[in-house]
Amino acid sequence: MAIFFPRPEEPFLHVTREPREGTCRACGAPDLAAYPVLGAKGWADVVKCQQCLAVDSETMMPIWGFWKPLSADWERSSAG
Repeated sequence: MAIFFPRPEEPFLHVTREPREGTCRACGAPDLAAYPVLGAKGWADVVKCQQCLAVDSETMMPIWGFWKPLSADWERSSAG
């Protein structure tokens, strides 16, 4: 039993993958897609080949992922 969230109804989780033009540099397949991933370095927007899963490009997201703290744009004081 989950403490904060109920058990998902779907058997698998999925993310929407947006098709991108171009070819894979590793295998040459014309099947690229963009989607967000959570890796060891944090959240990133990646474009990956859907045949061999090679990363074509990776753009790191802010450290908090999709959430932005209210104080993120505040000026820092000399107190820290």
